[in-house]
Amino acid sequence: MHALIHKNRDGSEMNLIECKIRQAAIKGEGIHSNDEVFWKADGTFFEVEYYSYPQKKNGEVVGTVVTFMDITKRKLNENHIEFLSNHDSLTGLYNRMYFENQLKVIDHEDNYPISILIGDVDGLKLTNDIFGHSEGDLLIKMAAESFVKICREDDLIARTGGDEFVLVLKNTDKETAQNIASRIKEEFSNVQFSAFKGSISLGCASKSKLNQNIIEVMKLAEEHMYIDKTLNSKKLNTDTIKHLISKLHNTSNRELEHSNNVSELLMQIGIKLGLTQDECKRLKEAGYYHDIGKITLDDLLVKNDELPMDYESEEVKNHVIMGYRILNAFDETTDLAEIILMHHEKWDGSGYPKGFSREDIPLYSRIITVAESYDELTNKYNKFMMDPKEAIEAVKKDGGRSYDPAIVRILENIILGQ
Repeated sequence: MHALIHKNRDGSEMNLIECKIRQAAIKGEGIHSNDEVFWKADGTFFEVEYYSYPQKKNGEVVGTVVTFMDITKRKLNENHIEFLSNHDSLTGLYNRMYFENQLKVIDHEDNYPISILIGDVDGLKLTNDIFGHSEGDLLIKMAAESFVKICREDDLIARTGGDEFVLVLKNTDKETAQNIASRIKEEFSNVQFSAFKGSISLGCASKSKLNQNIIEVMKLAEEHMYIDKTLNSKKLNTDTIKHLISKLHNTSNRELEHSNNVSELLMQIGIKLGLTQDECKRLKEAGYYHDIGKITLDDLLVKNDELPMDYESEEVKNHVIMGYRILNAFDETTDLAEIILMHHEKWDGSGYPKGFSREDIPLYSRIITVAESYDELTNKYNKFMMDPKEAIEAVKKDGGRSYDPAIVRILENIILGQ
């Protein structure tokens, strides 16, 4: 019976000396076990909890009664609970509690030098706000995968917060740790999802002496991470905006043409209005990014180049809110955010999202409204494209209702060369 059902987990024979059931018989005492397996005739095993009681007759052991239960489900639940208590449920990495406990164990001179990397994923809030929390979760998962791909098996990697990661490297000097940080950054930067490239700020510090406090080393790594984030924030912001608008333009030739046409028209209108060179440049930039919020629309809406977009549908209306959120997220474009938010307001107050009218609508927004409406009518990708004279007449008919009449007159002068 022992040979049939009582083997090791790997299927190898269990030595009789190690068999607790046999030990119970020899000692004449009951025994309990809940960390073994019994094997079935089909060659599979199940987790088992058993009690073994020797049976005696005239003071001698004549047999053994074994009672047992299949506890496979219980073990799975216990293992799952144990896993969750030590791991982050989203990434599968260790969590903060496990990390803090292990850091005390790792902080031993046999592991010196110990290097710590602190990482903070860039753009998580914006990803959540624009593309939803499912995309934010994907961003975190991909960051975790970048750590796992670069690091060694015995390195301690933990997700310690929403967008925060910690990596502890035993027997690793600072120079080597910095090289690892560079490789993690490069690995994550190759990840493309939604409209972003992966980006993470990393800081590093090392402990090589017994009298150094490991918590202070962590704090130093965190300080270096914030320095890294600050130094690279401007480039990161610029790159992010460029990636967003590029994705929109790659989705639709019409949107690319529209952005370029509107920005050029705005430059010309700005000059006619007597704006300074810097003001004209900013106005042109607003024209280029005015529809950046369309990045959140369904691709089928954006890809349909031939038919005009229905700007009165609730789904499309949302693009001004999203454009505002995107541009308001970066210092470099915060001054454009409100302009973009208002560029579908109408002179008579019938526009959106706030229903502002006349001069309550920012000047730059009023200019964009006129210029983009003209380009919608004359854009070469529009199936119902008008010639410039027809388009100007159509815009003039709506002057004083949808458009600022003064801006319409300036546009007419530019287009007709008056």
